[in-house]
Amino acid sequence: MILFLFVSSILSCSKDKELADLSNGNNNNNNNAVTSNNETSVDPTENELRKYFNIESTQDIDLAVNNITTIKDAKTIGTKEIVVQEAIIETKNIELGTISTKVSGKIGTKEFSKKYTFFNFVQKPYDSYMASRAYMRWKPEFEKDPEILTSIDFDALFRLKKTDLFTIEYLSKWIDIYSSSPNPNVFYKFTSEDLKNTKIVDVQYRNDGLYFKIKYKNQEGKSMSLSFDKDEYYKTKVVLDKDEIKKYFAEGVYQNFNDFYGILTKLSSGNEFNLKLSDNSNPRLDRSSNTISCHLTLSTKKDDELAVFEYQFTGFKSLSDLSNDLVAQTTFELSSYMERYLQNVPDGDVTEKLSKTLRIWVKKVEFGIIRKDNIINTLGGNQIIRLPQGQLALKLEVSKATQNGVSVEALSTISRRAMHQDILLVNPYFGIKSAIKKQGKLIFELELQYVNEESLKDVKRKIEVQL
Repeated sequence: MILFLFVSSILSCSKDKELADLSNGNNNNNNNAVTSNNETSVDPTENELRKYFNIESTQDIDLAVNNITTIKDAKTIGTKEIVVQEAIIETKNIELGTISTKVSGKIGTKEFSKKYTFFNFVQKPYDSYMASRAYMRWKPEFEKDPEILTSIDFDALFRLKKTDLFTIEYLSKWIDIYSSSPNPNVFYKFTSEDLKNTKIVDVQYRNDGLYFKIKYKNQEGKSMSLSFDKDEYYKTKVVLDKDEIKKYFAEGVYQNFNDFYGILTKLSSGNEFNLKLSDNSNPRLDRSSNTISCHLTLSTKKDDELAVFEYQFTGFKSLSDLSNDLVAQTTFELSSYMERYLQNVPDGDVTEKLSKTLRIWVKKVEFGIIRKDNIINTLGGNQIIRLPQGQLALKLEVSKATQNGVSVEALSTISRRAMHQDILLVNPYFGIKSAIKKQGKLIFELELQYVNEESLKDVKRKIEVQL
């Protein structure tokens, strides 16, 4: 019996050891797998090596081979530190445009060695094809808006007729040139060495594009074009004066646009151009964005038209600024009216009573808009309101304006100076927030709730009237 238990114990220990060994073996295999995966994951990708070797599929395949076999510098590609120690070209297929190479090196401190295949290379075309099949493209960072994003001196070509400025060296900052071999679907990008052998022999602007002819070595090519909108280019010569425009309200500027567009813009080359409203410009006011758009014409000093373009005027004062700028105060006429109107009314809340006749007596309130400029100090006393602390406001009067084709009442400045005509409160609607009659006085709060087709909040003024 004792012998049986002893043998059973030995067998049990043996099985436990086998299970432990099996478990450890599995763990070792798993660790090996993780290590293998980690080692695999550090290998550079094809795209990373393309960046490392500075190769593009549009390059000549021989130039790509040269880069692959000669570049050995340490480089940071993305987040990886890559050093190539050896690159052996195994195959170069000119027909397919492929290069197979075995690349060995390090990523950080870990070594790698792997075979890579780079695709879609082209063979450099013959000289005759380099010229006859050439075409130009804007570099990717400029192709969306070359008129704005590049600093090309198009004016020198178009207005001054200086074609000699447009050399390959000058244009190469913004454009790339491609050509193709007999296979029209495979394109080759001119290298810096190719560009040294390339000259522009003709350049002109027509049909919304720049047209060029080049000569590569002794071979002259056909005409090729780059998209370019001269109107968009010359539009960049007009600069909106942001410091000036923020002084004015859009409504009055819109109604008197001929007087304002010139003082709200500056020309980057002011001595060379004239700016005017285009015929049938029809300025448009978008009240939702507080923006005026119109068509402008830029011409030479001799009045030769260069461009016509749509232009937007943005950055006007918001009507919400009236909460600070609006002045409302009593007058002799208002005091006389209220004295008669409330003669037999006992002291207390008279809000409802004043609301009934508001449209009559509100015209007797003296309104103004605070303004700071170099002209207001020169105006007569009947055109301004003098406020505490030396502030001045332009006095307003009831006038007429057109809204959606209908004549309506408005508040405009008594001053007829052009730069004051931006102040135009069309079809204003006022409300009474509160009104108290007490001890020979009327104190009420007047609120401008709607004007220029826009609802307002918190444009309130407290007015005290002696009865």
